[in-house]
Amino acid sequence: MQIDGFLAQFHNLLRANARAVTITAAEAGDILRRSALPEVQTLGYPKLRDALSEMEKLGWLQLVRTEKGALAITLASQEQLSLPALSSEPPKHQRPDVWTAFVNVGIEGCRLFNVVTGEVLIGLSEEEIPESTDWIRIDPITTDVQVEWAKEFLEQHSVPEGAVSPHVDVFPRDFWRSLKAHDEDLAKEWNRERSRRVGEYISEWCSRHNVPKQLLGRSTVAFGKPALPQEPSSPQREIVLRALALMNDDDLLDLPIRAKYLLMAMGERK
Repeated sequence: MQIDGFLAQFHNLLRANARAVTITAAEAGDILRRSALPEVQTLGYPKLRDALSEMEKLGWLQLVRTEKGALAITLASQEQLSLPALSSEPPKHQRPDVWTAFVNVGIEGCRLFNVVTGEVLIGLSEEEIPESTDWIRIDPITTDVQVEWAKEFLEQHSVPEGAVSPHVDVFPRDFWRSLKAHDEDLAKEWNRERSRRVGEYISEWCSRHNVPKQLLGRSTVAFGKPALPQEPSSPQREIVLRALALMNDDDLLDLPIRAKYLLMAMGERK
């Protein structure tokens, strides 16, 4: 796994699992260990603190101390984030991991979507791509496409030439900040317009790949490789798994699942 992809996935993991805005470094380490992400040492960081320090340089969090002197982190608010693709929050109905996979142009590596479980993997090298046919590639929205959206938006709202330029070093973050400085209400309108266009792009992607749109609304989030062994897919198995992916928690709990499979799944979460 590439370092940029690891840091981005670790950051998303913390935002998804932290019980508060400020947590101890030990809690961050526990969240990492419970995930499928590799240990920081395998990526060249001697200690967890070194990886957290790198994320602090990126503006994603701040290293602080608790009253007892323990190392802790404070996650940046959405407005403070300097991630290139997070100048505006994803819509409430859109999963953050799905939004990141399609919109964030600052993460290297492959982006994959599981058509059975709805899981998303981000920042994988070619060697890390699972062999299962349940995984398909996500085609992210390129910077060029988003810049064209910005140009059309400026023309539609008669923004004077030169007042705001979409040709910035880091798009769309810097464009949004420049637009906000010019007209705050217009910046809010751009967020809505961009969200609409992203939604249309994702919808078209689902149609091209025959992906049920409700899968993208599930709360399942995965980081790194799937840990459980994958059986060869059969038409019957795929139908059953698709049906399971569409069921709510109450329906799933009513299913008579053998204890050995539940114990295997519980073991993978430790």
